[in-house]
Amino acid sequence: MIALIPIGKSKRLKDKHFMFIDGKRIIDIIVENLIQCQFFKKIIIFSYKEIDIKNATIIIDYELKGVSNVLKNVIETYNENVILIGGDMPFVSCDSISLLLRYPENLISIPRWKNGYFEPLHAYYPETIKFPNEKDMKSLLNKNMFVSIEAEKFPPFTFFNINTYDDYIKAIEIYDMVKKWGKYK
Repeated sequence: MIALIPIGKSKRLKDKHFMFIDGKRIIDIIVENLIQCQFFKKIIIFSYKEIDIKNATIIIDYELKGVSNVLKNVIETYNENVILIGGDMPFVSCDSISLLLRYPENLISIPRWKNGYFEPLHAYYPETIKFPNEKDMKSLLNKNMFVSIEAEKFPPFTFFNINTYDDYIKAIEIYDMVKKWGKYK
């Protein structure tokens, strides 16, 4: 299985993936958390610019073709199941990944909130999925069978993503709290 982390250009918070929390870049925190899980043969980062990250394969995507295209490229290239994780979600954990892997491996496993909103950037995608002509994630879900998992069952902060400077400050506070009181479950 492959962990795929897309990094795009943020309109609201420039280079947010490379901002530091406790002396580490956000993207490095995500990679470290995924390595701890020991689920992945490979961690791939699709980035809009060149970066250096240990223990990850970097694929440059200057054209920013969209998450669905990135996912298709990786599945077709590696013929592997994929866990897709947002590059601005530093609180991904082994517990949150385990929840995605409890279902038949031929189905997309995707968190869904009570209001119907899906979390496509924290989901499992099997190598057998069919890609629609449309390039959006909603079309991808409409073309494939999936199981939705109650998002409320995931560990706290799993879906917290950094889009603004205020989000970044809150992420630092959460990180410090977790560091002080121990890993969240």
